[in-house]
Amino acid sequence: TIALLSLNTLRRSYRDEIAKKLNERAADSAASGQEAMLDIIDYLQELVAHFIEYDAAISSDVAAGQTVGEEGNSTSSEWGRRWIWVHHITNTSRCKSIVDEARELNLRGYLKKGYPGVVLIEGNAADCDKFVTFIKGNKSRPGGFGRNWGHHVRGHIEPAENLLSEEFRELGEDLAVLAKICRECLLEEEFKEYILQHKG
Repeated sequence: TIALLSLNTLRRSYRDEIAKKLNERAADSAASGQEAMLDIIDYLQELVAHFIEYDAAISSDVAAGQTVGEEGNSTSSEWGRRWIWVHHITNTSRCKSIVDEARELNLRGYLKKGYPGVVLIEGNAADCDKFVTFIKGNKSRPGGFGRNWGHHVRGHIEPAENLLSEEFRELGEDLAVLAKICRECLLEEEFKEYILQHKG
């Protein structure tokens, strides 16, 4: 494998994705028996430039007050909470990327992996929007799930206060664990509405 150079200006999730893509390119080159060093250096430069532009685009959108939630409303509150439902989240590296990204953005919340996958985040509204843009990544915006994953933001909340106190962490596959946490944090009604799809 290839050791990734220290690129402190990029988020950890981006660095992980770059390392993964470089290793894939190196494996392809080795299999074909071609000299790979110059190709990999060029590819690294392309990837870094792409992620820098991508991150700048996210920051620009957020600064302009453009939210990435499905409702299309402008961010109007400093605090935000997002409920994200995904058909499944089972890939270990994806789970790690989700946790790393949320922590890097100083978000609180939980990742419930398995079927279905649920991500609950809470924190600065602009950072919540950055996270949603990350998780909605596609081929031109690497790191996320892409359009074919059947995911979407079901709850786009601008609460008056924060209700989650823990650093973002991964839970197991039992939805009942997340349900219990939500009851304890006074989020049971939101859990029913956005994840179980019914109101109390």
